[in-house]
Amino acid sequence: MLQGYKTWIGLVLTLLGLTGVYKYVTQDQVAQLLDLASQIIGLTVAIYGNYDAHKRLKELQ
Repeated sequence: MLQGYKTWIGLVLTLLGLTGVYKYVTQDQVAQLLDLASQIIGLTVAIYGNYDAHKRLKELQ
């Protein structure tokens, strides 16, 4: 579905969590939870997207 964009989406989510952007939207503890969740999900999506892209490249060879 998101072929070619998973890594970038993951990196954006990770950056949102690292910068603490959620502190402007919610209460303190909820913001910390959302920041951490965004970092974890973002890193997971980025790693999987990178893995999937390399797997597809190997299949083409």
